[in-house]
Amino acid sequence: MKVTPESKQVLSTTVQDELCLELSPVDQSTADEEIQECNAHLFIKGSPIKHVIAEIPHDEVTKLKEAALLLKTIELNYVLGLKMHFIIDNDDVNLLYQPLYMSRPPSIIGEPVYTVKEGDYYRFDPVQRKFSKMTSSKQVNTLKTAYTTHIRIKHRLDVTPTGYIPGLDSDAVIFPFQTIDDLIRENEGNGFFIHNSIRKEAVGGAYSIQHCLLLSSAILTGNSFKGKFANRSHLCPPSCNSIQYALAKV
Repeated sequence: MKVTPESKQVLSTTVQDELCLELSPVDQSTADEEIQECNAHLFIKGSPIKHVIAEIPHDEVTKLKEAALLLKTIELNYVLGLKMHFIIDNDDVNLLYQPLYMSRPPSIIGEPVYTVKEGDYYRFDPVQRKFSKMTSSKQVNTLKTAYTTHIRIKHRLDVTPTGYIPGLDSDAVIFPFQTIDDLIRENEGNGFFIHNSIRKEAVGGAYSIQHCLLLSSAILTGNSFKGKFANRSHLCPPSCNSIQYALAKV
């Protein structure tokens, strides 16, 4: 994908809703615990999954944000997002990336619901440190199906691991680009890391462990997003086609 001077100008001057990110930062001790608990809850072929999935450079983030903005078709209030799909590749968890354009009707304040429009699938090459567009829908489906087929999840400490359970487990995580941008900017970093983690979701008066992701900057130093991890994400399912966000201002 080529980012032209004209497209850069559109990306930098187009206004979108500003989200309230107060719930996003996670302190390092909490994040470390949620990452380390992958060892006890998430397995492939009997072995715990790896902790760090990828390190994404800032300029590659801009390319995917550009792709999300190109999904815009009509003038609506909107937010740009990135959907990260769990896949199994070389017997471990990896990701496919999908830019999102999320729009809402005007004149809604508070916590509006956005309708999600999905873009193309991208894969990240850790050697070249670049994204490339996936051209084979069959390959996309094969990689995504491998995750739901082979992942084993221990939903609570007192139960044995089971396979992926449709309607309970999630196969993707969605982050607004504002979370990623703030994380990089406030830590003066050149990109961000993606970590496997767990999230405890309330289910019928108890809790169930869900596979999730945490983002961290390459530099960890102080307050707000500084020295912290970002978790302002939505699990998909259930939040796939429509997502609710709290607004900072419109």
